Amino acid sequence: MREIVHNATAALYAVVIRPGPDGYTVSAWWTLRRGNKVYDAIVTSDDGFESAHYEKAGWGAWAKHLPLAKNVPGPSVDAFRGLLASPVESLDPGTRAFVAGGDGATLLPFQAVARSTEGGTWEGYVVPKSHGDQAYDEGDLVLPDGRFLVFLGAWSSDRSWTKPGPEYHGLWISDGADWAHYTPYSPRFSPALTASDAVAGIWGQPGASRQAPLGLVVATTRENTLYASTDGAKTFHRVRAR
Repeated sequence: MREIVHNATAALYAVVIRPGPDGYTVSAWWTLRRGNKVYDAIVTSDDGFESAHYEKAGWGAWAKHLPLAKNVPGPSVDAFRGLLASPVESLDPGTRAFVAGGDGATLLPFQAVARSTEGGTWEGYVVPKSHGDQAYDEGDLVLPDGRFLVFLGAWSSDRSWTKPGPEYHGLWISDGADWAHYTPYSPRFSPALTASDAVAGIWGQPGASRQAPLGLVVATTRENTLYASTDGAKTFHRVRAR
């Protein structure tokens, strides 16, 4: 398992980071392809990988590292009519949120969002297409300041992985409390992302701690690097994943 994780050609498949009173606990699932076979391993550490626990990967093993799933019905708003709804993690304690889209096969079309603040009624927002092109949601969360952050890594205008459409592929953020309109978002990464690197996924984890009083925002990149933010996605610093 250790050889799989530390092989330079292994790919970071999934990760979970939890903030604790004395630092982060990181669980990372690495995959290694050799010929026609794929080998998987999970590594977990709570001391920055000075020491680590290794185990054979698989969905059953990985499920032990995941937060409990929340089976919450979507809100009844006109913007969600006929769409599939999914809850959104919120780092703002007073805000609940959902995202909704049609059947996008493997990815969720980013078509509508809904918000409820302080236990009030739900308000739906229809997200317009960009020049007729549909964006697909590959990760989302509500920031501590109430803005909606979403990773739009795929668009209907894409022809292939090597021939993306003209739209910006990356993080987008809402125009304040207006969750219908979004602009590209480029937080500061330390160390900075290289020219060949880019964000490949993002998610959030609420819950105050000494390390993350505003909650934790986690980002993975194409170069198999892992970043965490404790200031509401304003800045990200690299976290070891093996």
